[in-house]
Amino acid sequence: MGLTKSSQEIKARREERRQEYRELLSTLTNSYMRIVAPYEPMIPVIDEEMQKQILEAKLASFQLFQDRIAIAEELEESGVLDVWTEAIVSLERNGDSIDFAKKFRPLREKITRMGNRPPPSRHRFRGLYHRIRYFREIREYERRKDGRDVEDHI
Repeated sequence: MGLTKSSQEIKARREERRQEYRELLSTLTNSYMRIVAPYEPMIPVIDEEMQKQILEAKLASFQLFQDRIAIAEELEESGVLDVWTEAIVSLERNGDSIDFAKKFRPLREKITRMGNRPPPSRHRFRGLYHRIRYFREIREYERRKDGRDVEDHI
């Protein structure tokens, strides 16, 4: 028994999401390790090569956030990019790799949870529209029933 076209599309979409989340986690972990390296143990003077490595890691992580297509809306709604940016800025200001790790761990866990849950329904707005319309109809019906409709027009 074969899968229908619709279920094949759902399966493909789910796998595409999972792949994008895998890539995101892999790149963020790699970037995290490269960014935090000079701070573990703290290097008094970071040479040009190390600065270049850190910059490349930051750019790779930010580019990856921007390149995610299948999960772009989910990432935007979750605010994980803001958390990542805050963690990097905080590390640069304070040089506190422990604080950076404390921010990275929940971020990694959140992204993992997001990747493991089912994709959001593409028909979210349609359902919302129907609920709003339904409640409007109920309100209109109650107005007419109570005679407020007549009073409103006077």
